[in-house]
Amino acid sequence: MKVFVEGSLKTYEDMFKERGHICVSTVEEADVIQFVGGADVDSRLYGEDEHPQASCNLVTDRESQYLYRYAIIRTVPCIGICRGAQFLNVMNGGKMYQHVDGHAIHGTHSMFEDWTKREIQVSSTHHQMMIPAAEGQVIAWADESSCKESVGPDGSIVKYKGTDRDVEVVFYEEAKDLCFQPHPEMLTKEHECQEYFFELLERLLGLT
Repeated sequence: MKVFVEGSLKTYEDMFKERGHICVSTVEEADVIQFVGGADVDSRLYGEDEHPQASCNLVTDRESQYLYRYAIIRTVPCIGICRGAQFLNVMNGGKMYQHVDGHAIHGTHSMFEDWTKREIQVSSTHHQMMIPAAEGQVIAWADESSCKESVGPDGSIVKYKGTDRDVEVVFYEEAKDLCFQPHPEMLTKEHECQEYFFELLERLLGLT
């Protein structure tokens, strides 16, 4: 598999290379485009004002949009990790909870595959959470947060409390976009989080 990593970030490239994949320097060579972690996605891309605890990078958003337009035109599958997952979710019409508790932590927490209820330990460093569009298939979820926040039309903070799931992995089949919120590149090759990430690449995108 030939992978173009957004920004050519070494940690991500090392993860792919360790598993025998090739990291290419141009998108024209790529079988798949990897969008990476970073700052929060600009909330204006999904029609909300910015939350006080959000931190966006408009330059990164613009560059990611250019890269994603190329993927759409050339029908190249895309995978996103953390911020990259959130960006792909937004590009497919999804939104974000702009602040959640219980996820910006050190270590791992339990994530559950939706249809099998299989439990997987995953890394978690994010403070925002995906709200999938109608076309998004929820692949895996967690149950860590007790409060999620977004911003209302009048700019006020809207708090959500209850038992709705923390969506961790979403797949957009028509676009061939896989949104994976945990950080497999921060863990070892043998860790179940990284193993599950590559399992999904093969199962959902046919990438080997």
